[in-house]
Amino acid sequence: MTPVITAEQPGHDHGGRPPAAPAEGSAAAVAAGFAADWVADRDPVTWLQRLQAWCEPGLAQALATADPANVPASAVTGPPTKVDGSAEEGLRMRVDTDAGSLVLTMAATDGHWLVSGVDFVRRAS
Repeated sequence: MTPVITAEQPGHDHGGRPPAAPAEGSAAAVAAGFAADWVADRDPVTWLQRLQAWCEPGLAQALATADPANVPASAVTGPPTKVDGSAEEGLRMRVDTDAGSLVLTMAATDGHWLVSGVDFVRRAS
Protein backbone atom coordinates (compact mmCIF):
# COMPACT_ATOMS: atom_id res chain seq x y z
CA MET A 1 0.00 0.00 0.00
CA THR A 2 1.39 3.44 -0.93
CA PRO A 3 1.18 6.11 1.78
CA VAL A 4 -0.83 9.22 1.00
CA ILE A 5 1.16 12.45 1.26
CA THR A 6 -0.58 15.76 1.54
CA ALA A 7 0.54 19.38 1.78
CA GLU A 8 -2.49 20.22 3.88
CA GLN A 9 -1.80 22.25 7.00
CA PRO A 10 -2.52 20.40 10.25
CA GLY A 11 -5.93 21.25 11.68
CA HIS A 12 -7.45 22.29 8.37
CA ASP A 13 -9.79 20.50 6.04
CA HIS A 14 -9.29 20.18 2.30
CA GLY A 15 -10.94 23.55 1.66
CA GLY A 16 -8.37 25.39 3.77
CA ARG A 17 -10.99 26.16 6.39
CA PRO A 18 -10.39 25.50 10.10
CA PRO A 19 -12.14 22.38 11.38
CA ALA A 20 -15.66 22.65 12.73
CA ALA A 21 -16.05 22.86 16.48
CA PRO A 22 -16.17 19.37 17.95
CA ALA A 23 -19.36 17.96 19.43
CA GLU A 24 -19.96 18.85 23.07
CA GLY A 25 -20.35 15.16 23.92
CA SER A 26 -16.70 14.55 23.13
CA ALA A 27 -15.76 17.26 25.67
CA ALA A 28 -17.34 15.10 28.37
CA ALA A 29 -15.13 12.17 27.35
CA VAL A 30 -12.01 14.34 27.60
CA ALA A 31 -13.14 15.74 30.96
CA ALA A 32 -13.76 12.21 32.26
CA GLY A 33 -10.32 11.04 31.10
CA PHE A 34 -8.56 14.04 32.63
CA ALA A 35 -10.40 13.64 35.94
CA ALA A 36 -9.66 9.91 36.13
CA ASP A 37 -5.95 10.55 35.54
CA TRP A 38 -5.92 13.55 37.92
CA VAL A 39 -6.92 11.34 40.87
CA ALA A 40 -5.27 8.07 39.76
CA ASP A 41 -1.55 8.32 40.36
CA ARG A 42 0.58 10.31 42.77
CA ASP A 43 3.95 9.61 41.12
CA PRO A 44 4.84 13.06 39.69
CA VAL A 45 6.30 11.79 36.40
CA THR A 46 3.47 9.33 35.68
CA TRP A 47 0.81 11.83 36.80
CA LEU A 48 2.09 14.54 34.48
CA GLN A 49 2.56 12.20 31.52
CA ARG A 50 -1.00 10.95 31.83
CA LEU A 51 -2.50 14.44 32.15
CA GLN A 52 -0.53 15.92 29.24
CA ALA A 53 -2.52 13.80 26.80
CA TRP A 54 -5.68 15.70 27.78
CA CYS A 55 -4.21 19.24 28.04
CA GLU A 56 -3.31 22.25 25.99
CA PRO A 57 0.47 22.83 26.11
CA GLY A 58 0.20 25.86 28.42
CA LEU A 59 -1.74 23.90 31.03
CA ALA A 60 0.66 20.97 30.72
CA GLN A 61 3.55 23.36 31.51
CA ALA A 62 1.70 24.72 34.54
CA LEU A 63 0.95 21.21 35.80
CA ALA A 64 4.67 20.38 35.56
CA THR A 65 5.16 22.60 38.62
CA ALA A 66 2.28 21.05 40.58
CA ASP A 67 2.71 18.34 43.20
CA PRO A 68 0.17 15.54 42.68
CA ALA A 69 0.43 14.75 46.40
CA ASN A 70 -1.60 17.95 46.90
CA VAL A 71 -4.54 16.70 44.82
CA PRO A 72 -7.33 16.68 47.41
CA ALA A 73 -9.41 13.93 45.79
CA SER A 74 -8.79 10.22 45.47
CA ALA A 75 -11.77 9.13 43.36
CA VAL A 76 -14.15 10.45 40.72
CA THR A 77 -17.72 10.05 41.96
CA GLY A 78 -19.81 11.26 39.03
CA PRO A 79 -19.86 11.83 35.29
CA PRO A 80 -18.84 15.17 33.76
CA THR A 81 -21.63 17.72 33.51
CA LYS A 82 -21.66 20.92 31.49
CA VAL A 83 -21.49 24.08 33.62
CA ASP A 84 -21.66 26.60 30.80
CA GLY A 85 -20.30 27.59 27.39
CA SER A 86 -20.66 26.21 23.90
CA ALA A 87 -18.69 24.26 21.33
CA GLU A 88 -17.82 27.52 19.57
CA GLU A 89 -16.80 29.49 22.68
CA GLY A 90 -15.38 26.73 24.86
CA LEU A 91 -16.95 24.88 27.74
CA ARG A 92 -16.65 24.48 31.46
CA MET A 93 -17.31 20.96 32.74
CA ARG A 94 -17.74 19.82 36.35
CA VAL A 95 -16.62 16.41 37.55
CA ASP A 96 -17.56 15.43 41.10
CA THR A 97 -14.99 13.70 43.27
CA ASP A 98 -14.92 12.37 46.81
CA ALA A 99 -13.50 15.72 48.04
CA GLY A 100 -15.39 18.25 45.90
CA SER A 101 -15.80 19.29 42.28
CA LEU A 102 -13.14 19.51 39.63
CA VAL A 103 -14.08 22.32 37.22
CA LEU A 104 -12.37 22.06 33.84
CA THR A 105 -12.20 24.72 31.17
CA MET A 106 -12.34 23.02 27.77
CA ALA A 107 -11.07 24.53 24.52
CA ALA A 108 -11.76 23.29 21.00
CA THR A 109 -8.32 22.98 19.39
CA ASP A 110 -7.83 21.74 15.83
CA GLY A 111 -11.18 19.97 15.85
CA HIS A 112 -10.92 18.26 19.23
CA TRP A 113 -11.29 19.18 22.90
CA LEU A 114 -8.43 19.80 25.30
CA VAL A 115 -8.44 20.89 28.92
CA SER A 116 -7.12 24.46 29.14
CA GLY A 117 -7.81 25.25 32.80
CA VAL A 118 -8.38 23.48 36.10
CA ASP A 119 -10.09 24.62 39.28
CA PHE A 120 -11.18 22.66 42.32
CA VAL A 121 -14.08 23.52 44.61
CA ARG A 122 -13.85 21.69 47.91
CA ARG A 123 -16.95 20.10 49.36
CA ALA A 124 -18.25 21.99 52.41
CA SER A 125 -17.58 20.12 55.62
